[in-house]
Amino acid sequence: MATRNLTRLRSVTGHPARLLVALILLTVIAVCSAAETRRSDPDNLVSYVLPDGWDDQRTGNGRHFTRAGLPDDPNFLGVLPRSRDDYSSLENIRRDRSAVHAAQDHRQRSSQVRRVNGFEVWESIYDAQIRGQAVVFHDAMMFSDDLVIEVHLNASKRDYADFAPDLQLVVESMQETRRQGGR
Repeated sequence: MATRNLTRLRSVTGHPARLLVALILLTVIAVCSAAETRRSDPDNLVSYVLPDGWDDQRTGNGRHFTRAGLPDDPNFLGVLPRSRDDYSSLENIRRDRSAVHAAQDHRQRSSQVRRVNGFEVWESIYDAQIRGQAVVFHDAMMFSDDLVIEVHLNASKRDYADFAPDLQLVVESMQETRRQGGR
């Protein structure tokens, strides 16, 4: 009986192993496609991959994302591109960012400068207390000839390690979609 059913399955699918391989391949493609939703900011300056599990349902602004379906979750991811002309100099940006964190009593944990996809990226991680809760602020300031893009993650200290890869995915997938200043 089992041999007859296997023979019938082979005649329908060609070979059970082929069917299994095809199902596995389709599953992998579906998972990869779902995990990499490409988005653009509202001004269409940049595009990037927004990891699964984040949406802008609560904010509705296309720039700040919270965990999908969790209205009271304090964790959020922001993507804020601006024209580089909005800033007078890179040194002013560095000074202003440091002043903001110092005024809010954020303690810098680490800092690095690196290049990603043609962008100069200044990354800093800060520890802070907000309303008695330990939080981590992870900022990545990305610079091109035309844009300054702030990508930031604010997360509870407990959740930070889970969400830090999401910030990295946004940074590493960032692309300019429109050149500024007619260039």
